[in-house]
Amino acid sequence: MKGWLLIVCVAFLQAGCADRETVPSGPASQLPTGTIPQGSTADANTTFFESLSSAGTAGMQVYALPDASAPESIVVLIPHENFEAQIVGHPQVGISPRSAYASAALKLLIGSGYVSQSRTLEPVGLLQVEGTQLSPVQVHGYTRILGINDTNMGVVHRSEYDQGLFHSAMQAGPGIVEAGLLDISERDLKRPMYFRSFVGLCEQHWLAGISLQPVHLRTLGEQLVDLFEQRQLDCTEVVNLAGDRQAVMMLTLDDGRILYHGDINTHKVTLLGFK
Repeated sequence: MKGWLLIVCVAFLQAGCADRETVPSGPASQLPTGTIPQGSTADANTTFFESLSSAGTAGMQVYALPDASAPESIVVLIPHENFEAQIVGHPQVGISPRSAYASAALKLLIGSGYVSQSRTLEPVGLLQVEGTQLSPVQVHGYTRILGINDTNMGVVHRSEYDQGLFHSAMQAGPGIVEAGLLDISERDLKRPMYFRSFVGLCEQHWLAGISLQPVHLRTLGEQLVDLFEQRQLDCTEVVNLAGDRQAVMMLTLDDGRILYHGDINTHKVTLLGFK
């Protein structure tokens, strides 16, 4: 079985660059959506899903949540056997999704990992690349460790993590689905809604998803569990990867265009890619 994950690891932006950035106030109400090279789409949510459905996605399975008539989130299932992986790292200056996508010749990219502040690229919690730990586990931080080996990806609780368990790993969370069950309490419904990108593990696929509008994690988790039951998908773990303006997805359509949702030009901390 061939499988791979790309982790693009970055630690810090140079101070001069960060000082020139404008810090947004409040959660984002919309994210950039478009295609390369054709530019922005008109109806972001509908067009994003329709482009996926009509143009195809290199053998990936695509689903809309809660359904195709009113897509609020997109879930892409990526078959293990058809994809390979590599790691790209730029720990000093970071890398944009657009640059990472082009340099690694990817078919899908999802991101990004959490940052400590909106003006820096300091990772929150564990960041390990090819056996080298760039940032330690944060014992009171996000509860999941997303790890990659040569042919597989795994998710463990931070208390179960050992540096030798994966060659590359990062701390993420919270968990949305654990052991196939909803893992977000109703308290989440009292919190603000954000754009989300998320990743998961299924029996024969990896799962990559992004919300097309701000959403509660509880609502997203309920929709995911419903999808797994309706489609008889053996998906056991789903982890929140990013929130708000950090959420981004890029993927190549069968007609050669690259479809994206989220900011693909701003440097990110960690990105996951499939090739």
